[in-house]
Amino acid sequence: MRPALLLACLALAAPALAVVNLPPDAGIGVHTVDIADLRFHPQVLVVGLGSTVTWVNHDDEDHTATDFLTQQWGTDVLGAGQSGSVAFAQPGAWVYFCVFHSGMFGVLVVAAEPPA
Repeated sequence: MRPALLLACLALAAPALAVVNLPPDAGIGVHTVDIADLRFHPQVLVVGLGSTVTWVNHDDEDHTATDFLTQQWGTDVLGAGQSGSVAFAQPGAWVYFCVFHSGMFGVLVVAAEPPA
């Protein structure tokens, strides 16, 4: 499947992911996504409302992590060894990508707390 088509499919499916509850191991806080070998690791991340996600570039090439649909959030350009963070105050699901490498994408789900 072509990367652009795959991104479009994920973007259409992402809103349905927003209804999931926070998994027990996902916690609220700072979560890290490593960028290495032209991939986001993990490729799918579920975090709690109020979390901050930090992307760390371990590659020699520049990268970004940018919201695919609206590009309303994202990191600055991350050079080798640099990191960038985004705080998430609203629940939802987003497909994100690197503006320099169309085949690099990930999915981020910001889930509401499970009912007490």
